[in-house]
Amino acid sequence: MLLLAGTASAQTGRDAESLRHYPSPERVRADLVANAGKTRPQELEGRIAGRLQMLEGMLSNTYSRNGGYPRGFEQAPARAVQLSRAYRLEYSNLFSHKEKLNEGQRTGCNDRSQNTAGQCVYWNFSEAEEAYRYDLDQTRAVLELYFPRKYHERLLDRSPHAMRLRVEAEREAQQARIVAEEAAASDKRTARLAWGGGSLVFLLFSLAIAGGGLLMIVKAGRMGHAISKYEFDNRTDGGVVQFESYEAAQQHKLKRQGGGCLLSAGMMLFVVGLVMSLVAVLLVVGSIAG
Repeated sequence: MLLLAGTASAQTGRDAESLRHYPSPERVRADLVANAGKTRPQELEGRIAGRLQMLEGMLSNTYSRNGGYPRGFEQAPARAVQLSRAYRLEYSNLFSHKEKLNEGQRTGCNDRSQNTAGQCVYWNFSEAEEAYRYDLDQTRAVLELYFPRKYHERLLDRSPHAMRLRVEAEREAQQARIVAEEAAASDKRTARLAWGGGSLVFLLFSLAIAGGGLLMIVKAGRMGHAISKYEFDNRTDGGVVQFESYEAAQQHKLKRQGGGCLLSAGMMLFVVGLVMSLVAVLLVVGSIAG
């Protein structure tokens, strides 16, 4: 705990020390004007706007919860607050000019060849602003121009360029999670359908077994009825069943035994099929509900 507190305190000290190296808005403009050469005016203003946003972004991202300050910019020193306010004020003036450039050019400026030729000043401003705010080379150029090397790693990590990379990485990770979740859900649906299909086949098979058992019971009943009728029609006054021959008596005996076996087998199949059908119904319902 003490080590963490000491590390945080040291970082806070380095952040405070780096504030004296942040340039004023006037110096930012002067440095870019000095190296502008034949740059178009609207593009130069876009560069200034982009660099101001880069520096303000470094400040805001440094004094943030992710930067190690639980209360965010409330914990920033007065110098940081003053710089941030100055950067935003100067950018606001440039942004107002940018919007004036856009008036009357909302149509006819959607052709990149026009922009390349300098015919669309709004695009010139916007593209320069974008590059000087987010570009990695421009970020490194700012660090080399204004800050000692010991601050470079921290400020690069807090730059708009790094923040954009984090946002893009988080977006890609989120999209990957969504794709993975959709794939898992699809696999689950497929497995559920396969399980439901198998359960349905099992149900039909079970019903076939129960149906076969029921047919055997009916067949055994008919055989028993035929045997009983024969015995009733051929029974003597003494209660003895008469047969035409020994072979007929043996066949009658076998029919009686076969009918009993058929009835037992049919009842067993019917009960087994009925139980299997109930299990299959539960499986089908479970696959639908799941």
